[in-house]
Amino acid sequence: MKTAVLYARYSSDKQREASIDDQLRVCHEFCAREGIEVLKAYTDYALSGKTDQRPEFRRMVANAPESDLVVVYMFDRFSRDRYDSIVYKRQLADCGVLVVSATEPVDRTPEGQLQEGMLEVIAAYYVADLSRKTRRGMEGNALLAKDNGYKIFGYDTDPATRRYIVNDAEAAIVREVFSRHIGGASIYGIAQDLASRGWTTVTGAPVDYNWVLRVLKRRAYTGLYSWGGIEVEDGMPMIVDMETFEAAQKVPKRKPRDGEGFALYRLTGKLFCGACGEPMHGSGGTGKSGKRYYYYVCKERGECRRRVRREFVEDAVADAVLDLTADEERMRKVARRMVELREASRDE
Repeated sequence: MKTAVLYARYSSDKQREASIDDQLRVCHEFCAREGIEVLKAYTDYALSGKTDQRPEFRRMVANAPESDLVVVYMFDRFSRDRYDSIVYKRQLADCGVLVVSATEPVDRTPEGQLQEGMLEVIAAYYVADLSRKTRRGMEGNALLAKDNGYKIFGYDTDPATRRYIVNDAEAAIVREVFSRHIGGASIYGIAQDLASRGWTTVTGAPVDYNWVLRVLKRRAYTGLYSWGGIEVEDGMPMIVDMETFEAAQKVPKRKPRDGEGFALYRLTGKLFCGACGEPMHGSGGTGKSGKRYYYYVCKERGECRRRVRREFVEDAVADAVLDLTADEERMRKVARRMVELREASRDE
């Protein structure tokens, strides 16, 4: 009896595609009809077939020849890249392993190999065509100054028009950055202060020197919309006028003074006090010996004001993450949950 491993992949580039469970079900039914014994299944979640950077795919290839066959739902589940498909099928073939499709039967005749090659060409064409159509749609959005999925601090997106609108709280911070920099405050000093107040970037990371520098250089705040080489004057709501923007560009650069080295608080925006539930932000101080100490402290509300050493809590979180990632089954659950959340928010 021949043996097989199954390979299934779910990519997020198609809204309507067979789920992992459906792919595996069809593959199991195919093997049952053909009298093939299934040894195991390899599955990659939310990973594109345009690349070979898929952990389970690479593990399956590395484990050959543990079976006679690799069974996939369709050949494009194996790979959508023509070069990768040829290379990895040849690598498996050298180990005596054949890749077969449960829904696209081809024989081992020259005609069958031609048919399989055409299916691979069609899969590669689909990817290239989808990329072209996506680019065309995004260019159309850009010409109308619409959000192309690029979040900019200081702005939200109007759900009806898909155009940028001002986020008042963040816009106030943008104006503060420009005002303080023009007034003589260093980029390091501004970044330290904002981070200590709990401000984060659009990705949730604590603001730092480079973030403040990007804010000062971003023409979008003067009303210029820009995406992929397309620029639309007055395509963005203005947050700072051109006079203020140009004044900020003329401020001479200077080296940071002693004590202005920027401290990174990686958990800003993610850490909450276990006693009062308030967010915790970075704070530092200098001891009698002149040594700097760094802490996470509660925001100044009520009488809690608890603080914890930055190194202690960050090391504890790092240890917890390492413990989680060491368990493959738990990581699979995390990956599945991430895919579910992504699919649930697709329409937003």
